[in-house]
Amino acid sequence: MKVYLYVLLTIILVIYGQIAVKQGVGTLLASGISVKTSGLPVFIIKALLNPWVLSGFASAFLGALVWLLVLQHLELSRAYPFVAMIFVLMPFACWIALGEGISPGKIIGSGIIALGIVVSGKF
Repeated sequence: MKVYLYVLLTIILVIYGQIAVKQGVGTLLASGISVKTSGLPVFIIKALLNPWVLSGFASAFLGALVWLLVLQHLELSRAYPFVAMIFVLMPFACWIALGEGISPGKIIGSGIIALGIVVSGKF
């Protein structure tokens, strides 16, 4: 049962990581830094020094390390469908954390993916 806590932690870390990177890029854009205005090398350097981007990368890396714990206990074909929960939860997390819109299509799509996870877990 502990392995499913690792799966959940991996999902949370990956979702946070993506939201943090998006937030970091948003702060760069708000301060006038973009590839178009500053050039690719400057944008990348500024992004890599941004606390949001750094925390997002750290979170994704930590998620990968936790995933190693998952793989010790589950076959990959059994564990990997859980990663699809990221696609189910991400629109809702972005709605809450970033104020992004959530359309009926996103809700229906998330439901279909969730159903696929359940079906793949049963067979």
